[in-house]
Amino acid sequence: MSGGTGSRRFMAPEVALSESYTVSADIYSFSILFWEILTYEKAFGRLSSEEHREKVIKQGDRPPLDRRWSHALVQLLESCWDRDPFGRPKARDLYKGIRE
Repeated sequence: MSGGTGSRRFMAPEVALSESYTVSADIYSFSILFWEILTYEKAFGRLSSEEHREKVIKQGDRPPLDRRWSHALVQLLESCWDRDPFGRPKARDLYKGIRE
């Protein structure tokens, strides 16, 4: 698979850094898109490419979470955009979490 290709704001850190990656990178991407759907906002929309690389990819910044969201939803998003790809849920577990 090719690293560093695609839309930067949806890109998992390991992809942006051209490291090896698995399907868990898609889980990360999904979580950013899901956050955008929930908020009607563009994730990291005000960051330049350089700022995005430093703050999101290297420092681990993530979109803000709404305090009104359920604890389960917050946990789901946080697990999906975990910096460690092995800390992200499998697709079937993500599906179950969304259904609940």
